[in-house]
Amino acid sequence: MTDETKKGLEDFEPELPELTMQQNAFVKLISQGYIPTDAYIEAYNCTGKRATAYVEASKLLKHPKITPWIEYYKQVMKDHIKNEIKYSIDDAFTEFEEMKLIALQSVDQYGRPNVQAANKAIEMKCKLKGLMSDDTINNNSITMQMGDVEVDGIPLRFNIGDDTDADSKTETSEDT
Repeated sequence: MTDETKKGLEDFEPELPELTMQQNAFVKLISQGYIPTDAYIEAYNCTGKRATAYVEASKLLKHPKITPWIEYYKQVMKDHIKNEIKYSIDDAFTEFEEMKLIALQSVDQYGRPNVQAANKAIEMKCKLKGLMSDDTINNNSITMQMGDVEVDGIPLRFNIGDDTDADSKTETSEDT
């Protein structure tokens, strides 16, 4: 086994069998996504009939020296993809956390933080973790309490949300 072939095998428990140059090329081409017939033609520099290459490629796929290598490369690819996806999710999660903090530190002309953007960052983190689906409705509204308002020294009374009928009946009964 060459030093290049041994590279990256430290974590792999079973001893992999040695391959010929053509077998090694075939396995690498298969791991790169080639269909077996094309991998055989390329690895063995085959100029014969495609049907023959198909039969020979099928035999190689069942060869006791080839199958452990194909399984090994499949596992390496799975691990690589898993690590890449994990990195991307962790990276995105960190960025959403940073955006939440920036949104809460940013204030509008009235000194209010951008709660809606912070909530959106939290929502995206929850979706990444699978805690929230796309069809979940998230209410990002803010309720503000208005201070006292006076016009020409007369205080205005806003009865928004109060039972205004009760107030008008009270005022009417007091007036009479």
